[in-house]
Amino acid sequence: MTYEGIEYVIRAGLGRHEWTLLISFPDKAEPSVSQANGSRGDAIATAQKRIDGWMTRQRRKARLTTHQPNPPNSCE
Repeated sequence: MTYEGIEYVIRAGLGRHEWTLLISFPDKAEPSVSQANGSRGDAIATAQKRIDGWMTRQRRKARLTTHQPNPPNSCE
């Protein structure tokens, strides 16, 4: 599946209502693996929430690198 351009897979876990999430973030070589409990819809929502969080962090990093404060002036 794809959400916001990022691929993810939901796999059934060993127990009832247990799911394994594999999210392929662009900045990682290997997929991120995590667990979710509940319905399949809950697992999908969890994966999408993790992707949203990652995207928010990436936007924040980009904003910080482009808007770095000026170095203080030295008085000599």
